[in-house]
Amino acid sequence: MNFDFTKEQYLLKQSADDLLEREAPIAKVREAYEQPDSVAAALRAPLAQQGFLGLRVPEAYDGSGLNFLDMALVFESAGAHLLPYPLVESYVVADLIDTYGSEEQKKTYLPKIANGEMTVSVAWGDASGARFGYSGVQLVRQGGKLQLVGRRSFVPFARVSQLLLVPVERTDSPLEDRVALALVNPQAAGLTEHGLSSMDGSYPLSALSFESVPIDPEAFLTCGTPGWQRAVTIGRAALSSELVGVAEKALADTVEYMKTREQFNGPIGRFQAIKHIAADDYLMVESGRLAVRYAAWMLDENDPSMPLYVQMAKAYCSQMGKQVTGDAIQLHGGIGFTWENDTQLYFKRAWRSASQLGNEEENREEMAKQLIDGRSA
Repeated sequence: MNFDFTKEQYLLKQSADDLLEREAPIAKVREAYEQPDSVAAALRAPLAQQGFLGLRVPEAYDGSGLNFLDMALVFESAGAHLLPYPLVESYVVADLIDTYGSEEQKKTYLPKIANGEMTVSVAWGDASGARFGYSGVQLVRQGGKLQLVGRRSFVPFARVSQLLLVPVERTDSPLEDRVALALVNPQAAGLTEHGLSSMDGSYPLSALSFESVPIDPEAFLTCGTPGWQRAVTIGRAALSSELVGVAEKALADTVEYMKTREQFNGPIGRFQAIKHIAADDYLMVESGRLAVRYAAWMLDENDPSMPLYVQMAKAYCSQMGKQVTGDAIQLHGGIGFTWENDTQLYFKRAWRSASQLGNEEENREEMAKQLIDGRSA
C-alpha cells in the first residue's frame, strides 16, 4: 500500500509555494508587522484567484471540494512562508457552513469565501482567554429579540473580516445542548473590537465585546457542541500542518547558514555537535509530518477516534515547532534573535501556532482525560 501523496497533490503544493513566494515573500511578512490589516486585505484576491480560499468549498458553490489531506499540503506551504492571512479560519468556516449550514447560508457565504469577496475568521478564545471552549457569549432574548452578550478572545484578523464564526451559550432554550454557532457580522451594532498583544505581529489577534448585539435566527448553523468540537479539531489539524512547514523552512535556512558561516577556518557545519542538533531536528520535523498526515487521513475518513489523533499531532507539532525554531536561533548565534535576521520570525510564528487551540501540555491533558477517564475536556 502506498501512503505517499499523489502527483496531483504534490503539484498543488508546488502551486501554493509558487504563489506565496511571489505574493507573500518574507519582506511582505515583515511589512505585516507594521500593517497587518492592509497586507491581509491585499493577499485575499491572489489567494482566491489561485483557488486556495475555495479548496474546501464544494464545486456547486464555486470551490474545488478537495479533502483535508489535500489541504494539509497547502497549510504546510502557508507555514513555510509565514502567510499573514487567516487561511486556517477560512477553511474552518467553509467546512462548518458546508456541513451544518442551511441551503440559503451556503448560497450566501460559500461563493463569497471561495471568490475572495469575504474574509472570515473564528472567535477561538473563551472569556478567560486560557481555554478554547464555547463559553463567554450568551444568547439572550430581550424585548422579544435575540441578542448576544459577553466576550470572546483570540480572534485572528478581526478588523479585516466580514464574517465571524462565534460559539454562544443559549439561555433562551430548554434544550439539553445549549451551545449554538452563530455567523456574525463584525460591524454589527454593539460589537466592539479590542486589539491584543501578540508575539507574532504578522498575525493580529483581537478580543470582541458583545453588548446586546442583535442577531437574526437565520444566522445560526444547525449544530451545537459537536459543531464547535469539529471546528477546534480541524483548526488543530491545520495548525499542526502549518507548524511542520514553519519548522522545515527554519531548519533548511539554518542548514544553509551552517554551510556558509565560518569559524576556526571552516564552516561551522563541520562540527559534530552542530550536526547532531540538525539531524535531531530533521527527525522531529519528519515525525511531525507523519503525525499530521495520519491525522488528516483520519479527519477525511471521519473516524470516531479522529479527535484523539489530531490532538496527538497538535501536541507533538507544538513541541516540535518550538524546539526546531529555537535550535535555529541557537545555531545562528547572536544574530539569530535580531530583527534583521529572519529566524526570529519563524520562532515567533511557531510559538503562536503552538499555543493556539492548546499547546502540548493542554492537548496531552485532554488526551489523558479521554483515554483514562473516558471523557472529553
